[in-house]
Amino acid sequence: LACIPCGMLAAPQICGAADTVMRSQRDEVGWWWWDTYKKAWKRNAKAALLPGAVFGFLAGAQIWSLYLVAVMENPVRDFWFLAAAMLLELSVLSYYLPMLVCMELPFPALLRNCFVLFFSHPVKSLLAGLLQLVYYILILVWFPLTSVIFFATSVWLPMLMSCVILYPALDKHFGLT
Repeated sequence: LACIPCGMLAAPQICGAADTVMRSQRDEVGWWWWDTYKKAWKRNAKAALLPGAVFGFLAGAQIWSLYLVAVMENPVRDFWFLAAAMLLELSVLSYYLPMLVCMELPFPALLRNCFVLFFSHPVKSLLAGLLQLVYYILILVWFPLTSVIFFATSVWLPMLMSCVILYPALDKHFGLT
C-alpha cells in the first residue's frame, strides 16, 4: 500500500522528465530543460495522480509477489509469469507518460490508446519495456553498488531509451513533430 502514495508523488516528476525527453526527440529550438520540466510538472501534476496510484500499486504488488515466488509451488513458472506482467506494465507505461504530456484525455482513454499502440507495434513496445526491466533489475541486483548510478540516472535514462524506440510510432499515429 505504501507504493500508492509513492507512485502519486513520483508521477508528476516522471511526467516532467517525459515532456523534456519528448521535446529533445523533436529537436525543439530554444528550450531550456529546467523551464520545460517545471511547466510540464505544473501542467500534469493533477492528471498524473490517478495513473501514478494505479501503476504504483501494480509495481508494489509485483515486487511483493517477487519475494513470494520462492515459497510458491512452482517458482520457475510463477517467476516467468511475474516477469511477463512486469514487462507488460513497463511497456504500457512507456506509452502512457509521453501521451499524458502530449494530450489531455481521461485516464481510461489514454490507457486504451496505450494498449492499441502496444498491439500495433509489439516488437518496439516489448523492446522498450525490456530495456527498462533490465535496467531496474540490474539496479536492484547490485543495489548498494548501483545507488550512485540510480541517483544520477534515476528514471530519465530508461525513459530516454524507451522514447527513442517508441517516438517513431507515437509520431506516426499522433503527428507530434
